[in-house]
Amino acid sequence: MKASAVFMMTLVNDILSHNSTLAEFLYALACASIFTFVWWFHWLRHDAAVLDEHIAADPGPTWNESTQA
Repeated sequence: MKASAVFMMTLVNDILSHNSTLAEFLYALACASIFTFVWWFHWLRHDAAVLDEHIAADPGPTWNESTQA
């Protein structure tokens, strides 16, 4: 998430420092937002895969086993 925030701030700062128009600024903001979403979605899928590995390694008791105790 840090990388996407740094990318967004760098892009916005670069656009603003060149006296650009509102359209250019909005375009840069849209690009940075898309990049941030893709980055976030990538890590969300990565975290889900790690969680699946942990569950597969130790699934725990089934519903029937836990209610019979």
